[in-house]
Amino acid sequence: RARSAISVSGNALSYNSSTGVITSNFEESPTFTGNVNISNSSGATLNINTALGAADSKILLHEGSTASPQNGASIRYDGSANNFKIGVGTNVDTTRLTIDRSTGLATFANNLTVTGNVGIGLTNPAVKLEIQDSTHTTMKIRSGNNDNILFLQALQSDEARIGTDTNSALSFFTNTGRRMTITTSGLVGIGTNLPQKNLQI
Repeated sequence: RARSAISVSGNALSYNSSTGVITSNFEESPTFTGNVNISNSSGATLNINTALGAADSKILLHEGSTASPQNGASIRYDGSANNFKIGVGTNVDTTRLTIDRSTGLATFANNLTVTGNVGIGLTNPAVKLEIQDSTHTTMKIRSGNNDNILFLQALQSDEARIGTDTNSALSFFTNTGRRMTITTSGLVGIGTNLPQKNLQI
């Protein structure tokens, strides 16, 4: 029920029978003091579209005034960067999570803390981090310039592997000290990182 506090130019709502679109003609943003219920048996329950490709479509949850929102959160689609963003903080637009529209890549602005278990490729991880692929499962750790790559691999119906994917030696440490090294040519040194024989102690 429209009240006098809402300014309307012409009809409050107009309906296009060809497209099924209802357009609001409010001159200013209306404010509702009670609950707002949106219900739809099919399709989008709430459709927000700025109609401008480079603009933001945004939902704000915040303290402060509408003109100067603060201490809250925002859910928005960045039409300029083509990203979905979630923001939270004293500035509601402080982005904490960005999801790229094209790649689906999710980027966190800060450290990510998970209190439960994390599963990659499975839905019921039993430990803090568990990874599973359809057949062989491989995990890699890379140096900044990719010149040193460590891999862990579990082969289906076969063996478990640990090694390097690059021309790099593999060393084992305990209590920050080097205990054993396997060179790129397969020589093993215990107590030395420069073995000259197949096994040097």
